Amino acid sequence: SGRYNGIRPNDSITTRSNQYPDPTLFGWTFTGGSNDSDVMEYFEITTNMGGKVQMDFDSSQATIHTILFHPTTGPMVLMPKNTTVTPEEYQTILKNPRFTTQKPVPVT
Repeated sequence: SGRYNGIRPNDSITTRSNQYPDPTLFGWTFTGGSNDSDVMEYFEITTNMGGKVQMDFDSSQATIHTILFHPTTGPMVLMPKNTTVTPEEYQTILKNPRFTTQKPVPVT
């Protein structure tokens, strides 16, 4: 999947607009990328409670997927796969990694 390959996809920088800034500017760590069928980038950030949020972001389609790995309750889907986000929602997620538009559901 490329989650931890440390390689940016070919078009990730050129397709990113100011409306969808690089998450590393908000404290996220870039972990890898994929050039398979889209321009997928992978990031993660540690939460203040000792958990971790993983984010998959396709900069060409403005779709996102986030999962919270909570230290006591386990992994929870915050934003389902292929959720299209507005620039405002995207920037809210970058600033508040546990943001969700739905009730979080356990990873199955």
